[in-house]
Amino acid sequence: MIKKMALGLIMTLWVTQSFAKEFNYQGKIEGMSCAFCVYNVAKSISKIPGVSGKSVNIDLKSGVLTVRSNIEIDKKNIITLVKKAGFSLIDFKEAANFSLQKYKKSPIVSLKINSVNIKQYKAILEKIGDVAASGSAKLVIHAPSSIEIALLKPLIAGRQQVARVQFIESKTDVIQLTLYQKLKL
Repeated sequence: MIKKMALGLIMTLWVTQSFAKEFNYQGKIEGMSCAFCVYNVAKSISKIPGVSGKSVNIDLKSGVLTVRSNIEIDKKNIITLVKKAGFSLIDFKEAANFSLQKYKKSPIVSLKINSVNIKQYKAILEKIGDVAASGSAKLVIHAPSSIEIALLKPLIAGRQQVARVQFIESKTDVIQLTLYQKLKL
């Protein structure tokens, strides 16, 4: 009886591991000129079934895209998605495993704005965007989806450096900005 239970447990672990395969991909996107372009393309890619949004990374300067998925990504679909955004994806292929950037658990900045009237906060948002675009931080935004673009403009638009931005839709009119610093590896 114990042997059957042990064999069943081993089989379950083996099956689970075979379904947990990760696929790592790399490609190059041509034509992007600012951080807002990167944000929009990364957001679209993160909606592909199986893709972990945290794993999508696009380097603005080189155009290198890396993405991790728990299922195979159809190359034609991702090329079409990038093309619809106005860019070209070339040399998209399965790649070696890559490590995801890690961030400190405690934020370096946490700002709560109790209004969706963001025009009055433009200077503050631009300064937070400067820190995020320095490449050493990740910005997590909780806000209503109706103001996503207006909020992102002072944070990332027109910048020549990319900020790691995660936008999470909120059901309230409160805007919560949280900035995390990269861990030194």
